[in-house]
Order: sequence, then structure tokens, then C-alpha cells
Amino acid sequence: LKLSMPCYDKKSSQRNDTIEEVIIEKNDVVIIEGTIALLQLDQVNNRKSHSLFVEIDEKERHDRVLNEYRLRALDKEEAEHIYQARQIDETPLILASANNARIVKPCGSNLYLEMLRMVTLAASAIS
Repeated sequence: LKLSMPCYDKKSSQRNDTIEEVIIEKNDVVIIEGTIALLQLDQVNNRKSHSLFVEIDEKERHDRVLNEYRLRALDKEEAEHIYQARQIDETPLILASANNARIVKPCGSNLYLEMLRMVTLAASAIS
């Protein structure tokens, strides 16, 4: 499978013209992370896949979103506006994805080991 992946500059919040070509071989294990990945579930779910949903306290999520956008040089009001917009268009999609997750874990649990276990399971299922 050959993918043409657009590149995104987090600091400017803009896609740029760079396209990265990625070739996925039959026995490769691919980890797709992030909110945008949820939009690709229809393409992923028809393959051998495992999904992990990470739960997070809403106040902590709110603080993380605001901190991320403050790092991108937005002021507190602009960051809060983005958070509120995400509550409308992203949060319902994120929460609904927990229903399709194979594993649901709270943020702060040993996610690295859980992901490693999932990758190992996926790799053994392929071979």
C-alpha cells in the first residue's frame, strides 16, 4: 500500500505543500494516533486492527488543549475559542470512538506497555 501523506506544521496550524510518500508492506505494523485518525477508521477497520482508547479527565484535557495552543503563540481567549469549537465538532467523535475500541485505558496508566502488547498481537496475527 502506498500512501501520499500531506505534512502539517503545528506551529502555524497549516498544511504545507510537502507530500511524504509512505509504503506499507504486508507485514508492517502501523500505529495511527490522534483525533484525525478517527476519520480514517472506515479504512482501518476492514484490516486486521486493534484500537486503544485513552480516557482523560475533561479538566486535564481542557488544560492540555489550552497549553498546546499557548505554545503555538495564541492568547488564552483564542485557545479557549478553539477548545470550545472542538467540544462541538471533535469531542462527540472522540467519545463515540471509545465504543469501537478494543481496549480502553485511563490516561496515565502504562500505555506504552499496552501499545507494545497490541503491536505484538497484531504482528503475530499477520504471520
